[in-house]
Amino acid sequence: MAADIPLATYRLQLTKDFGFDDAAALVPYLKELGITHLYTSPFLKARPGSTHGYDIVDHDRLNPEFRHSIRGYVTGRERKARQ
Repeated sequence: MAADIPLATYRLQLTKDFGFDDAAALVPYLKELGITHLYTSPFLKARPGSTHGYDIVDHDRLNPEFRHSIRGYVTGRERKARQ
């Protein structure tokens, strides 16, 4: 299987107020802009109040600050993968 070569990438910053479902909702708009590949900020458990997520403290857990969107974690990721 040949790997897709990204033509245009876009990074989404996940926060307690912007989760996976929010990201998935943006996919059609970003696709219209010509974005071919998305990536997100880290979503594993980071220090409380982290604004970027790169200060991960537990690689086995999702960030609890995304609790409102953890249910959307699977559905949001599945939607992004299908689009």
